[in-house]
Amino acid sequence: MFSKCFSLSVTFCTVAHFTPSNAASVLKNIGKDAVPALIIALKDEDTDVRSSAANALGNIGKDAKSAVPTLITLLKDKDDNVRSKAVNALGNIGIDAVSALIIALKDENILVW
Repeated sequence: MFSKCFSLSVTFCTVAHFTPSNAASVLKNIGKDAVPALIIALKDEDTDVRSSAANALGNIGKDAKSAVPTLITLLKDKDDNVRSKAVNALGNIGIDAVSALIIALKDENILVW
């Protein structure tokens, strides 16, 4: 049961009970309009929420370029999976994220990049 709804609208949260992965996946399908909610989710304390949000933003691609600054902060996340999803998202967003991807190449865990 996903109780926090990571600051999403009440309507979205009351339609059904979502896991972090399900909620991010639904938001990915909404597209560009979901980017603000996904940016909020990138700051969640739950690693699954942060990872799923980064993954969804990566699937949205260049329309998620407003998330680049927050995704950059995830390059220093304590969780390898979160860092990896952030790198993938930045790569899918494209040219606006090139400098962040250069930073990611310095990660000690090669699985991140």
